Amino acid sequence: MLDPEDARWTVAVATAMALQGGRAALITSEKRAEINKLATRSGLRPFDAALVMGIVQEAARSGEPALSLGVQSRLKLVTAGLRAAGDEVSAQDKRAMLSRQRLVLIAVWGVLLGACLMWWLAKWVTQ
Repeated sequence: MLDPEDARWTVAVATAMALQGGRAALITSEKRAEINKLATRSGLRPFDAALVMGIVQEAARSGEPALSLGVQSRLKLVTAGLRAAGDEVSAQDKRAMLSRQRLVLIAVWGVLLGACLMWWLAKWVTQ
């Protein structure tokens, strides 16, 4: 389950409360603007807030409870949001950041190596 203080959960609950029209699961533009403000204050990007709202709406439209365990598991796929300046980074977050940095480094080296090989191949073919 998501932590009750998690920004994704806060936005999901606000979205579930704003749903209207039964299985149509509609949100008025005014309510959507309020939820977007809440999301921004909670540290979520507008794109991530839209994803959270979409996940909750889709669950309600398919007959699933808007805040079910399935919804929570899908919410975990959305970026958790920005940390406050004083928050400590957990060991798990540090490992995830290092993993992403390694992946980016490997990708950059792969592109550079590929470019060098293509240059060498083009030079060899044109001789």
